[in-house]
Amino acid sequence: MTPKPDTRPDRPRTDRQAAVLAKLRDRGLGLAPVMAGGRVVAPKRQNRTRAVAGALGAPVADQAPSGAITRPTSDRPADRRTGRRPDPVALQLVFEFPVDLGLLPDWQDARISANDRYGHHEKAKRTKAWREAAALAGWDGAPLPWARLVVWYRFPDNQRRETSNLQPTSKAIVDGLVDAGVLADDRDEFADGPDNRREWPNGQHAVTVQVWTPAETS
Repeated sequence: MTPKPDTRPDRPRTDRQAAVLAKLRDRGLGLAPVMAGGRVVAPKRQNRTRAVAGALGAPVADQAPSGAITRPTSDRPADRRTGRRPDPVALQLVFEFPVDLGLLPDWQDARISANDRYGHHEKAKRTKAWREAAALAGWDGAPLPWARLVVWYRFPDNQRRETSNLQPTSKAIVDGLVDAGVLADDRDEFADGPDNRREWPNGQHAVTVQVWTPAETS
């Protein structure tokens, strides 16, 4: 099937357009627009943009890096590689404190559960409350180089619960430990956890934080 000829009149080109096209052809026909039936059929937009920029004397950035890409290495020391053992070394309890729930609203209005859907401002308000309460831990030593964190939650009844859903609460508590100076940071090379645990027997709502470090060997 023979295509119909293009009978549309040629649009006049400005002197600037003509100069650009001339420079493109000087640089190679592969980068220049192709004339077809009086119309300009341009190559792909990306190539055309780069070609026009080069023809006008503008610098064209290379898409591929000139050298090998260096990727950052992990900060985790090699001597802490644990495989799949939860406790790679013997641990000792160095600090334990109860979070003062009296500084917080009622439990239902204070907890941060992964199952609940809070608005941004509500979640930020709850996170701030837990963080500030944990920052009053009363730690008087230097920040620990590494610690394992366990957060114990006690509930008043046997209603069905999943303590792991309180991980956002525990995360806010860990941020408070950093503010209190217990930890230098909460990155993996400084902290293991937090590990959420259910405390038995049942009783009044309580949250207790334990900080474990490698046991001293004699």
